Amino acid sequence: MNINFLVPNLKNSQLGLYLLQECNKARGVSPIIFVEGASTFTARPQVPVMNVAEAWHQEGPFVATTPSLTQKMLTFPRATKRIFYVWDLYWIRGNKRMYEPYLYLFSQPELHIVARSESHRDLIEQSFNVEVDAIVENFGLAGFIKML
Repeated sequence: MNINFLVPNLKNSQLGLYLLQECNKARGVSPIIFVEGASTFTARPQVPVMNVAEAWHQEGPFVATTPSLTQKMLTFPRATKRIFYVWDLYWIRGNKRMYEPYLYLFSQPELHIVARSESHRDLIEQSFNVEVDAIVENFGLAGFIKML
C-alpha cells in the first residue's frame, strides 16, 4: 500500500524534518513525497521524492499540507482518499485572503480534515464549524495509516 504526501518543499523546516523522519522509518507502507519546489533536504530521503506535477495520475490516498496543494489534490482522478493535514493555521496570521480558501476546502465532502494537535483541532472546528476527522502529531505515519 502506498501513501502520497503533497508538500511545498523539504527544506530545513519542521515539516520537512518530521515528514522525512516518519517516511524513512515506514514499514508495511510505501510513502511517496511530491514537492512543489526543489530544495535541499532536511534529512536524506529514503523514499521517492518527485515534483507535484507527477502526482496527478498517481493512485492511492493523498495527504496535502497547504490550501493550494489541497485544491490540486481535489482534481486528482485516481486519489482513493483525500486528506487535508492542517499543518499550519495560516488564516489566523492576519492575511484575510487566506480565510476564503480554507472555508471552501473545509466544506468539501470528500475531504478528510486532520489537525496537527488538539489546540489546532479546536481552532479549526470553532473557525469553520466542521468536525476534524483525526489528530496526527508531526506527521505520525501510524495516524494516517489508521485512516486508510
